[in-house]
Amino acid sequence: SKIISFEPIPELCKNLNKMRKKDKFFNFYNLALSNCKARKKFYIPHFKNYALTQLSGISINGVKKRLKESLFVNNLFKKISIKKTYVETQRLDKFKFNTNFIKMDLEGHEYECVQGSYQTIKKHKPILMIEYDPKICDKIFKILKKMNYKKYIFNKSLKKIEPYNGQKILNVFFINNEQIKSLKL
Repeated sequence: SKIISFEPIPELCKNLNKMRKKDKFFNFYNLALSNCKARKKFYIPHFKNYALTQLSGISINGVKKRLKESLFVNNLFKKISIKKTYVETQRLDKFKFNTNFIKMDLEGHEYECVQGSYQTIKKHKPILMIEYDPKICDKIFKILKKMNYKKYIFNKSLKKIEPYNGQKILNVFFINNEQIKSLKL
């Protein structure tokens, strides 16, 4: 299977470029997915000279929230600097990929990505694995429900996909009714 990745942070693309050279089924684009083509502010927190890229994002408030929730340090914002840069964004629909699985971990920007992926999702009905945030996932579900998607989780102990019923989770799977039948759950 082919894997396509989108990475907005140029420093992280160095490792992805190494992967691309080793694996002919892997490719990546140095941009962020969203609901429009644009140049957007992007915030990367730093501790000393070390970039905390996993906590970066398009929303400064989202970055600050993730820092507070992840790092339990006194006077956090005196020890952390947040550097602003710019990233290019694009709609996934522009690429016209024939895809069956999409994983989104966009630090609060998942809804906009789904908006920019609407035609791809409607046409190919991929399984979507999205980092769980109740507010964002509820907005996404309003879009996907119209395309016969339902929410599921992966039960690690049973090693199977099952309906989402309000459990505490890290990721939610949105799966179209047609895909569910083929998965034989």
